[in-house]
Amino acid sequence: MANLDLVRALGRVWSVGVVGVIGGLALVVSVLAHWPGTAHPTPEWFALIASSTAVAMLALGSVVCAFGVRELRGRWSIDAFVPGINFLVVSTLVAQRLGRSSYVRNLATVIVLTSFATSFHVDVWLGFAPMLVAFGHSLWMRTLVDQLKGPSTIDQARAP
Repeated sequence: MANLDLVRALGRVWSVGVVGVIGGLALVVSVLAHWPGTAHPTPEWFALIASSTAVAMLALGSVVCAFGVRELRGRWSIDAFVPGINFLVVSTLVAQRLGRSSYVRNLATVIVLTSFATSFHVDVWLGFAPMLVAFGHSLWMRTLVDQLKGPSTIDQARAP
């Protein structure tokens, strides 16, 4: 196996980082859209618990992404410590390792999430946007993890 620490870090980014950053953002936007005093409010106790959970998810996701940047680069860098940016940096570094361009993908991620954050309270169907972003990022990370692991013994046994 190429680099066990890198595979483990990507596994954590894939399972915790993506969910923490994207899920936390989606939960923050949803809570703010239904904050007490808005047109369709939630109870105050729920808004406080949900917003606290969202902040915890964002913090955990950002920490995991920071370690992902470190493993992908092989060293610490300033952008690893900037929440949200480190998520995009992981995406860029994964795309580079896969030999693909990350510019369009990261631009699309920013546009889709910004559209969601600014318009979710008006267009509820935009609730699918964070799920699509998370799914796309998870697929790329899974692809890189599979490449780093190499073929399994089952695949080698089936080869002619």
